[in-house]
Formats: sequence, C-alpha cells, structure tokens
Amino acid sequence: MNKIKPQNSFDSLSSSQSDEKNTKCLDMLSKIYDVSLDNFPILSFFSFLITITSFILSCYHLREIEPTFIKYKINTEYNKYYIYFLMFITVTHLLSFFHSLSVSIIETIREWTFNRYKKFFRKYKKIIQRKSFQKKYNLYQTIWGIFGTISLFSSYLSTLTFLVLSSITTVVIYILTYSCREISNKLQLFIDTSNTYINKARKC
Repeated sequence: MNKIKPQNSFDSLSSSQSDEKNTKCLDMLSKIYDVSLDNFPILSFFSFLITITSFILSCYHLREIEPTFIKYKINTEYNKYYIYFLMFITVTHLLSFFHSLSVSIIETIREWTFNRYKKFFRKYKKIIQRKSFQKKYNLYQTIWGIFGTISLFSSYLSTLTFLVLSSITTVVIYILTYSCREISNKLQLFIDTSNTYINKARKC
C-alpha cells in the first residue's frame, strides 16, 4: 500500500500566502484596468485618427487633380465645398471623441477606489452626484444624442453615397477606356491596311 506523506504546515502556509498575494495582485490589476483602459474610448479615438488621415489624404489629392480640372475647364470652386464637407466630418468625429472622453472621465471618478488621490476624486464625486449636475448632464446628453446622431448619420450616409458614385464612375471609366483602346487599335489596323493598299496601287 502507498503511504500518505504528511503535509508540511510551513509549505501549506506559504502556498496560501502566495495565493493570497496573487489574488490581491490580480484584483489590483483589474481595478487599474477598470479605471483606465476600460473607460478610455478607444474606438472613438481610432475613428478620429482615421478621419484626420482621410482628411489629409483627400486634401493632398485635391491639389494633385487641380491641374486636370483646369485643363478641361472644370470649375474648381467645388473643391472648397468638398473641403468644407471633410471639415464637417472631422469636427463631428472630434466632438464625438470629446463626448466619449468626458463620459469616461466621469465614469473613472465614480469608480475610483484607490487611497492615492482619493480625496481629490471624492471632491469631484460629490459634484457629479449633485442634482444640478445630473440635470445639466442629462440635458447635454440629450442635445448630443440628437445633434450627434443626426450629424454622424448624415456624414456616413453622404460618405457612402460618394463611395458608391466614385466606384460606379471608376468602373465606367475603365470600361470606356478599354473599349476606346480596342476601337483605336482596330482603326489603326484599318489605317495601316489602307495605306498598304494605297502604296501598292501607286506602284502599279
């Protein structure tokens, strides 16, 4: 029969202490994550960065195609309206990011439980718990909910419309360019054949 070895009390005590430390460490990391990255509006931040990148690239390409507009006598005043539209989208996403950031700050103040800076956060926690603050907060939330939703929806709908139109235009241009190239090659073949027959007739 296998003999059961008696457990060492010191080993069991040290293991329980290490487990307790690990639990406290995980709880601390969870709290830090909860009041920092978990509250930060990451998607809104990346959306704003993508919008700025698109704005810069669009402005750069507008300058690149301006000589083509001038060559074919196309009114370049439309570029200004396009830039105004890009600015509207950029400002809308900036306001959306600021709104998300303000909500995350309020949530961080509400969830802060650490001893360090606890007095500082307790002061602002009392402010956000006031009825006057809650009324203003709800009013701003309602205003942004209406204005922000309409602005974002209109900007996304306009962007989607431009995307569809530009895609259709690109496909049509490709088809026309390919067809014209084929017709041009056939016409050139007919011209070369005609010139050959004309040269032969002159020699005769």
